[in-house]
Amino acid sequence: MKNQGMLSVFALFLFFFALSWALLKPVRPSEQNLRRLASISPSQNKYNYSALIGGSLDEAIKNHIVDQTEILQNGSDVKIRFAHFSTRGGIEGAQSACGVYQKIEFVFFAEGVAVSGQPPQIRVKSPCDHSSLENNYFVQSIPIAELMNRKPSAVGTEGFRYNRAEISIENFDGFWPENWLLHEIRLIPLNGKDISIPVLHESNRKDLAHKRFFIH
Repeated sequence: MKNQGMLSVFALFLFFFALSWALLKPVRPSEQNLRRLASISPSQNKYNYSALIGGSLDEAIKNHIVDQTEILQNGSDVKIRFAHFSTRGGIEGAQSACGVYQKIEFVFFAEGVAVSGQPPQIRVKSPCDHSSLENNYFVQSIPIAELMNRKPSAVGTEGFRYNRAEISIENFDGFWPENWLLHEIRLIPLNGKDISIPVLHESNRKDLAHKRFFIH
């Protein structure tokens, strides 16, 4: 009887030890969760729209993108950036924008130029993750030198990669227009529909100075 009692106590000890180990063992996050954890914590972001839902959330994101996006140019060095923000991330609540949107596409139209009635376009599609962020800003370079090395054609669309970005040019007529305006930004989520934001139409004329660049 004494031996049986000791065995019972030992078996109970092993059971609780195994249970405790299972509960305390660290769980490796999935790839999607690693992507979320790598981006900026929503609590660290002053632009937090995670409390909004539906149309109110969509409107807040659209206004943020239009108001906070700017193009910085120093000669041939051109960057487009906007202040990073937090949004609603499904059942997980607040999530940084780069934890929700997989890619961001910027669409530029040539100003005052048309080929067969349509403006020449430059499209820059970039991954949205923690490596895209600088001091709480999403930043993407526009490869002016790479673009100028290419002879644009009016036939079809030409595309190439620049670092991690996908660049495409279309509707040209053999020359490079000088003035370019940011026409649209598309937020491309991991799941669900893209969000298209018509920056040019939503911006006031006084804001356009920060939404254009020049090719000389």
